[in-house]
Amino acid sequence: MYPGVGCRRSFSAPGAAAPANLGYFTVILGDMTERLSNGGFPAAGHRMGITPLQRYSIILFNVLDGDCGVVPLPGFASEEHRPRNAVTI
Repeated sequence: MYPGVGCRRSFSAPGAAAPANLGYFTVILGDMTERLSNGGFPAAGHRMGITPLQRYSIILFNVLDGDCGVVPLPGFASEEHRPRNAVTI
């Protein structure tokens, strides 16, 4: 088995290999998803292992408009779970 994508929740946490199965793809959540989910879906650090196999990567970065206020989506913040970050514009 050749190494592929490795992910971890924090730089101090051990990494875990994402399985490479035909017909499946891996989605790595970033900082914006973490902010919109109020930490419910943490951004994952990642790295690619060296392999002799050919592989393909599709990179997609989603960005909000510059004048858009970034706050948690409905259902991710409440009186008990206050927003973790200040509103940014």
